[in-house]
Amino acid sequence: MKGEARRLINVLVKWHRRHHVCAAVVVIVLLTLAAYWPSFRSPFQFDDFNDLASPYFYLTPPRVLIQRYPTRWIPYLTLLANANLPRLQWGGWRPAGIVWFHLVNWGLHVTVSSLVYGLTVRMVYVLQRRRVASLQGLSARPVGLVSALLFGLHPMLAQTVIYLSQRAALCMAVCYMAMLLSAVRGCLPTARRQWHWLAVVAWLTIGLCCKETIVSAPLAVLWLLWLLRTPERGRWSWRRGVAWVIVGLAICALPVVLFLHLSRWHMPAVWVNLRSVGGPLHAHTPDLTRITYAITQITVVGRYLALALWPRGLSVDHDVPVMTTLWRAPVIGWGAVLLGLGLLAWVWRRRVPMFAWGYGFFLLALLPQSSFMPTPDLMLEYRTYPALAGVIWMGGGVYGALFASSRRRRWRWLAHGVCSAILAMFIVLTWQRSCVWRSEVSLWYDAWRRAPQKQRVANNLANALLRRNETDLALAVVQHTLSMSTTALPHVLVTLGNIYASRGELTAATNAYLIALQHDRTNRDAWYNLSLIYACMGLQSDAIGQLSWLAQMYPEYPDAWLLLGIVCADDPRLQPVATNALTRFLRLVPKGPDADAARATLERLTNTFGTVAAPRQ
Repeated sequence: MKGEARRLINVLVKWHRRHHVCAAVVVIVLLTLAAYWPSFRSPFQFDDFNDLASPYFYLTPPRVLIQRYPTRWIPYLTLLANANLPRLQWGGWRPAGIVWFHLVNWGLHVTVSSLVYGLTVRMVYVLQRRRVASLQGLSARPVGLVSALLFGLHPMLAQTVIYLSQRAALCMAVCYMAMLLSAVRGCLPTARRQWHWLAVVAWLTIGLCCKETIVSAPLAVLWLLWLLRTPERGRWSWRRGVAWVIVGLAICALPVVLFLHLSRWHMPAVWVNLRSVGGPLHAHTPDLTRITYAITQITVVGRYLALALWPRGLSVDHDVPVMTTLWRAPVIGWGAVLLGLGLLAWVWRRRVPMFAWGYGFFLLALLPQSSFMPTPDLMLEYRTYPALAGVIWMGGGVYGALFASSRRRRWRWLAHGVCSAILAMFIVLTWQRSCVWRSEVSLWYDAWRRAPQKQRVANNLANALLRRNETDLALAVVQHTLSMSTTALPHVLVTLGNIYASRGELTAATNAYLIALQHDRTNRDAWYNLSLIYACMGLQSDAIGQLSWLAQMYPEYPDAWLLLGIVCADDPRLQPVATNALTRFLRLVPKGPDADAARATLERLTNTFGTVAAPRQ
């Protein structure tokens, strides 16, 4: 029996040595599947564009998606394919749509984790060939596997995987890591190295069609090449310097060319697009400017780093105070920490290059949304994807510096035990985060109890409770948050009006909508709900006036045309208006339950009033 067990172990060891990549992928798949299992039946949450959960999303032509999202059309085409998947059927089995959305996201996350494994193994090989002392005592494959598992199981990345709208970040990360892996393979003395550099350009091009935040990848490639191929003293030449400059300019020019192409090479449009990057900053945080955003991001990057090291206090929507000056204690404190780590990385760039590479990658991957591209949201956990891999590589560099040259086996076993405990803790925490995402109420209640004063969190929790007909709890949540604030955001007032309307308090609902429109005249939900309240109160002329203005301002808003047609359908004098509105709705939404109702109303108009008038174009 002992001989057979030894032979079996030897066979497994030989198979692992020959197929170490397959073995690593199998381990990553099994552990991440166990950690994310509760999330596979989670509903659509935190839908950015209000598209994915819409029954009309699968009717969108691919050409429209490409025109609407020129820098994200690849992930949105995959989302469109997911939306159409439930229409397929094999025999008596029909796939469940929501599960396939989550499975594709999870598969992309496994792919990124596998690329982290391959990239770490290759980097360790290259650095060992350079005889870097901090990595001589390490084995590349175990270090790569632990790095990939820490990345794949980290609970901070659960938001990116479960948050279905962030498939763009997952696709971008696949291209980002594949680009870095191709660059590392181009540094090895192998045949046809030029193909690896062509692959770098190809992955960057594909990534620019996934998410625009990949613009920092060329800088990351240059930083990696400089660390891996730093020339020794006395071997530098002008020819080599010119080659570095040419390669750097060629890699960095591609995002600039894409931006100019999207701006149609028109300089006024270029300046407008540069100023509008990130959208209106006051949307969720009043009085936010680009300068205060950049100052606040110093504390945000520090909080990202702290959550990466100790993932406690994770939330779908963090409450971050705006820093208006550099002379604030949080700014000075986190700025000193980040600057100190930067100085340490520079001092260790030759002795511990893994630490320097990891810290540089962490900052570069966060650069587009933490300084260069301001957005209304100050802090979101999915922005650390894939920057979190840099923190893991920093830990690998520290581990190599401390334990690689140690001759005491017990210290190494202690480090192995600590890594195993961290992985087990990450599995449990990711499982818990997956359970939090199982329903809208649990997700937003978890965020609201951590930040009860943040109005957007209270608004989303109130809407989730309202969909469950728990109007009393929804009203209590909104009133509690508004009591802690001096001003109210328009979308919160719209939700307050919806709560009053569901309780039958139409006058209070009307007042809430009117106050919301005073703050934001472009809020189409407030216009639509106010028109609906007017119709319920019997004020048909007011409702028609509101809907006519809304339909003219937003001609692609199908609900406005549908409600306008239904309100005008009972008045013989407004028969042409009703016919025109319902016809416009059917052009926008040709299929679905609302389309059937619109056709039924048109047929009723024909039977009641005779031949309908031609719709007005």
